[in-house]
Amino acid sequence: MAKASKKIDFIVNLVAERDGRDFWTRVGIAFKNDSEQSPVTIILNPGVTLTGDIRLVLSVPKAKEEAEAA
Repeated sequence: MAKASKKIDFIVNLVAERDGRDFWTRVGIAFKNDSEQSPVTIILNPGVTLTGDIRLVLSVPKAKEEAEAA
């Protein structure tokens, strides 16, 4: 598991399409690792269930989001 003191490198978003529009929901965080075999660790929020046609998108957090997560 990722260490709590690591900097958040990405926000994990679930993107669902409804009525021709994309709806983004933040569902977790991701960290870069120092390993070529495991370059990224993704941690989803408790209760997140992935079923059906799911699209996960990693986005770079804004400075404010990083401060709130610390």
